[in-house]
Amino acid sequence: MLKKANDTAQNQDKHFRILLVDDNTAIHNDFYKIISKNQHVADAMRNRKESLFGTVLSEVTFPNLKIDSAYQGQEAFSLVSKSLSDGEPYSLAFVDVRMPPGWDGVETIRSLWEIDPNIQCVICTAYSDYSWQETSQFLKNSDNFLILKKPFDSVEACQMIAALTKKWDLKRQVVYQINNLERLVDERTAALKKSNRELEKSLAALENSLSLLAHQATHDTLTGLPNRVLLSDRIQQAIVDAKRSSASFSVLYFDLDNFKHINDALGHQVGDCLLQYVAKTLSGNIRESDTVARFGGDEFVILLRGYPKEEEVRAKAGKFIEIFNQPIELSGHQLTVTSSIGISHHPNDGDNAETLLKNADAALSQAKKIGKNLFQDYHENFNKYTLEREKITSALRQAQKKQEFILHYQPIVQLNSRNIVGLEALLRWQHPVFGKIKPQIFIPIAEEIGLISPIGEWVLKTACLQTKKWQQSVSPGLQIAVNVSVYQFQQKNFVEIVRNVLLETGLEPRFLELEITESLIIENAVDASQKMEELKKLGVKFSIDDFGTGYASLNYLKIFPFDKVKIDKSFIDGITLNSDDNSIVQAIIAITKTMNIEVLAEGVENKEQADYLLANHCVLVQGDYFSLPVEEKVVSELLKKT
Repeated sequence: MLKKANDTAQNQDKHFRILLVDDNTAIHNDFYKIISKNQHVADAMRNRKESLFGTVLSEVTFPNLKIDSAYQGQEAFSLVSKSLSDGEPYSLAFVDVRMPPGWDGVETIRSLWEIDPNIQCVICTAYSDYSWQETSQFLKNSDNFLILKKPFDSVEACQMIAALTKKWDLKRQVVYQINNLERLVDERTAALKKSNRELEKSLAALENSLSLLAHQATHDTLTGLPNRVLLSDRIQQAIVDAKRSSASFSVLYFDLDNFKHINDALGHQVGDCLLQYVAKTLSGNIRESDTVARFGGDEFVILLRGYPKEEEVRAKAGKFIEIFNQPIELSGHQLTVTSSIGISHHPNDGDNAETLLKNADAALSQAKKIGKNLFQDYHENFNKYTLEREKITSALRQAQKKQEFILHYQPIVQLNSRNIVGLEALLRWQHPVFGKIKPQIFIPIAEEIGLISPIGEWVLKTACLQTKKWQQSVSPGLQIAVNVSVYQFQQKNFVEIVRNVLLETGLEPRFLELEITESLIIENAVDASQKMEELKKLGVKFSIDDFGTGYASLNYLKIFPFDKVKIDKSFIDGITLNSDDNSIVQAIIAITKTMNIEVLAEGVENKEQADYLLANHCVLVQGDYFSLPVEEKVVSELLKKT
């Protein structure tokens, strides 16, 4: 019988037996209607998912039920006895408190528990025959019963059914697991009785294993820090303590900036070492009452307790930021790893673990948007930002159809002749209500909702067509540079799209330059290399954008067929002021020259920068000193003057 019950506990498609004990037939009918309705809904959901996914999923919350009726306590006692002997025990009984002339509800439940202590019971009553204290004392303070007041609410009844059958099932699974463990222990003990020494070793090993399993269930394997489960428990305990003693606490959501680049460029082994270093550093800078937990990936959560003022929490967050600003030596690599932190405070920013973590994460996202390497408190206006973002997202879905996108072009100038030899096409969005929306706002949204590919194809086609017109009218050798996003480049038919655009617009491939970033080729180096080679055979050129800001750019120059390197503006800003930027720019120019790769300086904003670049043999430049990104008509006038 035990084996049959155990098998039932392990069966994912099991049903639960419910016993209705009431001397009123109408009450039985009411229960049947409620349960049948919810069972019908659950079956419908299961059938719908089976038709959609080809298999029956198990997340339908309302259980499969088999229902029996009894009209007196003695009859219920007989049914429960038989169910036990058949190996199909009842999980739940709804028992009316008054059932004259036999046992009342409380006596019935006590009798049922004498033969089946595991059955969950609900006392249904419209009267106060017994107080809660009397009922609890009579039933010996068991946690296996609840009280349902008549007339009962159908939702409340269904909630009790779902919760108590689940509770009963979980208890049986625990018993099943315990029985299995006990059986395994008994078998092992019997096998090891011949040697006391071996028995002691086995028991010690078993204890260590159980301790390790318990630790693994609540701690991160890589760093040894508490995981989400233990962190949630710690936050909940902090909430309880705060309500009792009015003590405040804060949640800090910590994240490394650009960790993915380190992981991809230097390998997962270095990435793991970095995460271990972060865990050790954070743990070494908190008090015993605080908690550092790894939340996943490069995300950590710090629970700070007992700081009476929010200013003290901010000072602590600032200290964490400062610590990770310092260069570190790790696995033979010198790294400077910055971090960002989002902060939520209890109780102002949430009164439960889920809300506090969600708001701290929202604050972290805001810190990343502002510029990274800083901390940010949570504010309610972040929710306002979310609403604005939803409006932009909705408008973006119609923008291309309504022809709200336009292209601006920024000239690429040859310094020694001051002639415009090329243009970079830049996407702009002019919304009739919101006005000009910055690319750094709408492009990430377009990537997220899957619109970047059709938008990118429109940009490519429009830029090529316009360049062909300029070639025919004013500048025969004019080149056009078009930025390509990661999502656009990952399309299986990307090469075919470029080929078709060139055929349709009539632009020769040698006049098209596709600008890609380091992150694009990191995503899938093999696929990127193959597509680049196919397009190179057509005659299309490639440039790598933001050069010098990544972790493996020099290696990429050796592996991938780039025609041009664009030095990032962050280095150009300081070439006449900062010796480090000066040295970096000179090194890039020298390296690209030896590799027969063109070099272009981005973000040139003054004459001093232009003169310096020309003196150091960088002849291609782009920046506001020569021209801002301008509309098509202005470009035509500029081309006529060169």
